[in-house]
Amino acid sequence: MNKKMFLLLGLLIISLLLYGNSAFSFDGLPNAHFGNDSYGLGMGSTGFGDLFRIGTNYQNPAMLANANKTIFSTAVRMGYLWYLDEAGAGYRDEEIHFPYFTFSFPAYKHRFGIVYQPYLSGLLRNEKMRDDEYSYKEINRISEIVNKISLAYAYRFDYINIGMSIHYFLGHQIRYWELDFTDSSFQDAKYEKEKSFQNAGFSFGLSQKKETFSWSLAFQSGSLLDGDSIYRFNFTPGADTLQTEEKLFEVPGILSFGYTQRLPKQLKISTEFHYELWKRTDFYEKNSYKIGFGTSYDPISGYGKWYERIPLRIGAYYRLLPFTKNNTKIAEKAITWGFTIPFVATEKQLDFACEYILRGDENTHGVRDKILYFSIGINGFDIFTRRPKKTAPREIPEAEF
Repeated sequence: MNKKMFLLLGLLIISLLLYGNSAFSFDGLPNAHFGNDSYGLGMGSTGFGDLFRIGTNYQNPAMLANANKTIFSTAVRMGYLWYLDEAGAGYRDEEIHFPYFTFSFPAYKHRFGIVYQPYLSGLLRNEKMRDDEYSYKEINRISEIVNKISLAYAYRFDYINIGMSIHYFLGHQIRYWELDFTDSSFQDAKYEKEKSFQNAGFSFGLSQKKETFSWSLAFQSGSLLDGDSIYRFNFTPGADTLQTEEKLFEVPGILSFGYTQRLPKQLKISTEFHYELWKRTDFYEKNSYKIGFGTSYDPISGYGKWYERIPLRIGAYYRLLPFTKNNTKIAEKAITWGFTIPFVATEKQLDFACEYILRGDENTHGVRDKILYFSIGINGFDIFTRRPKKTAPREIPEAEF
């Protein structure tokens, strides 16, 4: 057990360091995660309302009521990012992060869960050599991330599931700028502005499963995050610092809805919608939204040839970002596909997903992101429940004639 705890702690630390690059990071936080597991990431980033599988999308805490088992789930998401500007200049970057960690367990009709995910992020480093009147190197670096840790509870009624959760948001923003002159007779200049912030919030949700369809509805509260802001400058021979008081960051309220419809021949379609209330904050002037759609083929386990027993899925999503670039809206569009390798137990599986994402346009925004992600997720692995071993001798009855 200790080894598992150390491993999970290591995964969380790595995810804080490596999550979420984008050419738009200097304008806002372009990367957002809405709780989708690897199954849903390959299905148009859906799954919020899918109660026909043991999912781990606990953005709605009422989804906890879907399984009467102890469920552990996490994933690794890796890929390549290509940045391009209007002048045709660009480069490729690599990324790896862990988009979620969930753990849930039942107690009679009650369900409890612990959820960790990086919620919003933006990371980027620019380095340019300039040769105007003086020759110098200019370095711009930004690191922004908001993580969310949740304690969730759900209760399963006969006709509907209810859930609620308490969130704790914590994050930071570090903005760094430096001028490094080639001529050592000039004094280099650099500054760094660091913010660290945290606060609590809550969610409330409902979910319901019928014979041929299921749905899910949830609301996440907004939260004003407070903390410390420190400004450092000069750095030589020592850093001068100035501590300031200012509004650091505010997480918006989110309205979310998901719906899944079962079709004949083990087919299924899902859609989900998230509406972020950024206009209620002081950071962005317009609300944003994300809508996804996907379809899947989930064959009955144990029937047909091996390739006929592999669950397959495909989908797409569209997301409008809450900030603009060159006074123009920024859209994120993606197509996704994935498959599953199931184990003997139906709640245990390996999910694979691939996402091709375009964000922005080099002609209208001056920059563009092109991203290719690969995700591998594990789901299930009940480490507490064990089947009883029936090893005691049993009496074999004699046949009657």
